[in-house]
Amino acid sequence: MINLSLTLYGKIPKKAKILATKEIAHYFKKDMKKFLPSQKFIEENENGIIFELTYTQPKEILPFIKKWLPNLIILSPNELNEELKKDLEKYLLY
Repeated sequence: MINLSLTLYGKIPKKAKILATKEIAHYFKKDMKKFLPSQKFIEENENGIIFELTYTQPKEILPFIKKWLPNLIILSPNELNEELKKDLEKYLLY
């Protein structure tokens, strides 16, 4: 679940496009219950389901994305994907 306490009020929200791979796509179908309040279905294709999340800082949505690894893939923005990679690299150093 998104941590609304981490929402930065007064900051312009950003949008992230996420791919739910075929293995978990059925959980993200258009008519399914949303995991996050800002979750918006975009499309279903041969790779899975693309949806959008709105956030004001990466801490709001990265924990959710990490729970579903490796089956959630950040399509955009690239800086969010880079933040995730840094977190994973840090983790692997331990």
